Order: sequence, then C-alpha cells, then structure tokens
Amino acid sequence: MRLTDLGITVDKVRTLQMLSSLDNIVTRYLHIWIACSSASIQLTPSAVKAQLGSLNMLKSLQKLQIRSYSLVVLEVDGEDQDRDMDWQLPDLEELQLHDLKVVKWTRVSISDFLPQLRSVVISSCPELENANWVLPLPKLESLKIQSCPKMWRVIDDSIVSRLWNILKFFVVTS
Repeated sequence: MRLTDLGITVDKVRTLQMLSSLDNIVTRYLHIWIACSSASIQLTPSAVKAQLGSLNMLKSLQKLQIRSYSLVVLEVDGEDQDRDMDWQLPDLEELQLHDLKVVKWTRVSISDFLPQLRSVVISSCPELENANWVLPLPKLESLKIQSCPKMWRVIDDSIVSRLWNILKFFVVTS
C-alpha cells in the first residue's frame, strides 16, 4: 500500500515556506487562520511570493479556507498581471470564507483567477452586503451563505436570473 495523502498542520510561515520549496510536495487543501489584528490582508502575487518563495504551491490547490478571528478585510489584488500571468488558482474547486469583514477583488478577473471554482461558502461575515462577485465564475454550482446580517440581497436584482441558471445548490441561513 502506498501513501497518497498526508495532512500536515503548520503554525509558522517559515514552515510553510520550507514546504513550498519542496518540488515533491503537492498542496491540495489549505486552511488559513488569521489570528492577527491587522485591518487588512492582501492576497497578491508579490505578497504570496514573498511569503512562500513562489506561486507554485497554489497551483494544485483544490480547497482553500480562510478564517479570521479579528474581522479583517481580505483583498485579492492582481497587481501588475503582465508580470504575473500565472496569478491564478487553476484547480481550486472550493472556497470557504469565514469571519471576514469585507472581501474585495481588485485588478483581477475572478473567472480567470478561479476558473474551476464550483463551491463557495461564506459564513459569519457581518459587513458583507452581497455576493455579486460569484457570478462570473464559469463552473459555480453551489453557493452557501450563513450568518451575514447585512446581506439583505445576496445578488443584485439585475443579475439574479443568471444565478438560477447556473446553481445546483443554493442555501442562505441567518
């Protein structure tokens, strides 16, 4: 019998850097706990490269979960995409966002950044007012939103008909 999957929990960025430098390590699932009290976390090509050394670790990622205990703003920024044409999560199928204040997409095409994304879970994001950003996702099948009290409209009325054509699973709970 051959080992095909191994779960490793790391609590230091340095350990993650060491793992990302190994060519034979493939990351399929990444759960990020943000415990700092920073007002904003930016997910950009230069920030990821500075932390991990390259973007290679993210190429095989299938599931990404981001959780904050201090209600930060998560900003995914394409920066200068001409230099960073590989700025995408090509195999990501599931994205979970928990306990975030705001999610922003800046200078990045979400359909290019997350071309295989099928499932989005958003929970306990008290300042989030809508989830319009999910609509350009070409493979989206499932959207689950929980405990987002300011979200009176999940999707703007002008684009809601497209939502019903693409989703197989849609849940909103308070």
